[in-house]
Amino acid sequence: MREAGGYVYLVAARTNPGAVTVTFRGLAGLTGGEVLYENGRGVTVTNGTLVDSFNQWDVHVYRLR
Repeated sequence: MREAGGYVYLVAARTNPGAVTVTFRGLAGLTGGEVLYENGRGVTVTNGTLVDSFNQWDVHVYRLR
């Protein structure tokens, strides 16, 4: 996770087989953003928590505010 230009960037990757739902905690003060390189797919941060789905070999780059 890095902060730059008023945004917080979170990079996450998964290598294990199958699909899972992943929960990121500790994102207090953020409300949402987008997943870069996924046609502007939006995400919401609720009570400092972001929940998203990952398949094998997925890499997500979140830009949060």
